[in-house]
Amino acid sequence: MFSAVKYYFKCEVEFEREVPESDEVQRTAAQFYVPPVISSAESLDLRNLVASVQNSVEAFTSRGSGWNVTQIRSLSLCIGVFRPTAGSSFIPTPAEIAKKKAIINVRNHNNNQCFQYSILASLHPSTNNSNRSAVYTKFLPELDMTGIDTPVALSSIPKFETQNPTISINVLVYEKKDLIPVYTSKFCNQRPRHVNLLLLSKGDKFHYTLITSLSRLVGDRTKCHRKNHVCPYCLHPFRYEHCLQNHVPECSQHPAQHIEYPKKGHNILKFDKLQHMFPVPFVLYADFESFITPSGKHEPSGVCCLRVSKFPQHDHNIYMYSGDNVLQHFFTHINNEQTEINNILSTNLPMDPLTDEEARIHNAATVCFTCEQPFTSDNYKVHHHCHITGKYIASVCNNCNLQLKHRKHNDKYFIPLFMHNARSYDSHFIIKNFHDPNANIQVIPTNTEKFLAVQIDNIRFLDSFQFLSSSLDNLVSTMVRDDTDKFVHTKHHFGNDPNIFKKGIYPYEYVTGSEVLNETCLPPREKFYSELNEEGISEEQYDCALSSRFRASSMVEIVH
Repeated sequence: MFSAVKYYFKCEVEFEREVPESDEVQRTAAQFYVPPVISSAESLDLRNLVASVQNSVEAFTSRGSGWNVTQIRSLSLCIGVFRPTAGSSFIPTPAEIAKKKAIINVRNHNNNQCFQYSILASLHPSTNNSNRSAVYTKFLPELDMTGIDTPVALSSIPKFETQNPTISINVLVYEKKDLIPVYTSKFCNQRPRHVNLLLLSKGDKFHYTLITSLSRLVGDRTKCHRKNHVCPYCLHPFRYEHCLQNHVPECSQHPAQHIEYPKKGHNILKFDKLQHMFPVPFVLYADFESFITPSGKHEPSGVCCLRVSKFPQHDHNIYMYSGDNVLQHFFTHINNEQTEINNILSTNLPMDPLTDEEARIHNAATVCFTCEQPFTSDNYKVHHHCHITGKYIASVCNNCNLQLKHRKHNDKYFIPLFMHNARSYDSHFIIKNFHDPNANIQVIPTNTEKFLAVQIDNIRFLDSFQFLSSSLDNLVSTMVRDDTDKFVHTKHHFGNDPNIFKKGIYPYEYVTGSEVLNETCLPPREKFYSELNEEGISEEQYDCALSSRFRASSMVEIVH
C-alpha cells in the first residue's frame, strides 16, 4: 500500500467545422490535460476537473472560428506512485551556509518534526538555545496537523496552510551549492506570519531549517554589502525596497523560478551559422488577384510570379496568368521554377584564372574574409569562388569554404517565395488547393486560420508583411520620395512612367465573376464606389485611368 499517488486526467476531444462555400467538413482532434494532483494533498474535485477541461476546450476554439465539439473520444486517468520529498531528522548545516548566520537549524535527533520546529522557531523566536527542539516542544499544539503525516512532505504544505490560515510558507532547497525555490505560497505577503524554510539534503534524507535572513542567505549574489530586499519568487536581491515592490506583482504571476548563469567557458554566444552568410541565389515573389462572387467567396482570377536572382542571366523572369484553374497553373509554374533553379545551382564550374588584381588581393590576405580569423597551417587559406560562374569571390579559410554553399532541403536547393500578407490571405489559397500526396509539407501556424510559413518540398512560402508591416501602397510611396532607382525590376518590365509607382483604381465590388473581367472598357465611375470603405474615386483619378498610356483592352489587363 502507498500513502499517496499522483494522478492526472487526459481528455481527447474531436472537433469539426464546415468550410464556407463548399460541402467539405474539416475535422481535427486535440488532447487536454488536467494538472497533476497528489491524493494526500487535496481530494478530487469533479467540478474543478470539468471546469478545467471546458476552459481548455474554449481556449482551443477561440484560436479558430467555427470549430464545434463532435465527440469526446476518451477520458483517461493516469496514476503513478508518489514518493514525496519530506523532512526528517537532523542534518548538520553545510559550512558555507552556516557562516552566513542566516538560518536556524533545530536539532531534532529523535523525531521527524523538523518542519513543525522550524515553523515554531519563526512564531516564537528565542534568543537562547534557538537550535534546541525542547525550546519549542510546548508550542506544538498551536499547529493544526490534522491529516498531515510526519515527516511533512512538500506536497502537504498547501494543506498545512489551509488548516493554519495565519501562516504562509516558502521553501528553498540547497542543492549543488545553490539555492533553488521549490515551493512558493499563493498567500505570500498576504498573511500575518510568513515563514521561509530551507530544505537541506544528505543522500536520501531531507531536513527543514528556518531562514532568518534572506538578505544574508543570498548576499553573495550582489556586490552590495548592505541589507538587500529579496524577491521570494526568484531570489533576486534588490538594493531598494521600492524596486522589490515594483518587481513582485509581475514575478508573482509565474511559478517559483531559479536563475542559473552559464559557467565560465560556456558564457559567450557566438554566431556559427556560417552557411547563412552565403546569399540566397534565387528568390520568387508572387501575388494572387481574386474577385468576390455574389455569395462572398474569394475566387482567384490571376497570378503573377517574378524570379529574382543574383545571376543577371537568370534574373527578371516574370510569369503572369489569368483564366481558369489559377492555382493549378501556379503550382505547375513553381514546380518548373524549382526544377530549373535546381539545375542551375547544380552547376559546378572550376574557378576562372585570377586577374593580376585578384591574385594580389589573395596573396596579401592574412585573415579569413568570412570569420575574420587568421589563417593557420591546419585551417589554411583557399580560393572561394562561385561554382555557377567560375568567378573568384574572396580568400577564406578551409573551414568556412566547406560551409559556404547554397542551402539544401531534402536534397533540393532551398527557394524562398514571398507574398505580401500571405499569412492572412494568399496562403489560404495554397493550403486549400494543393493536393499532391507525395509532397513534403511543413507548416508553422499562428493558429488554425493563419500561417507564419508554409513549406512545400524545398519552396518556403513566406509573408513579406512580417518584415515590412505596412501596405504595399505605403511602402512604395515612402521609397518613391527619394528616387525610383531601387525599383529595378518594375522599371525593367514596365518602364519609368510615374503612374507605375502609384496605386491604381479598381472596382472591387463590381467585379463578381470572370465574365466581368472580359469587358473591354472601363466601367462607369460610380462602379468604383466601395461600400466597405464608404467612398468612391475622384473624377481626376477616373480621367487619369482613361487617359493612361497603360490603357488596357480588357478588365483582365487592368487587374494584371
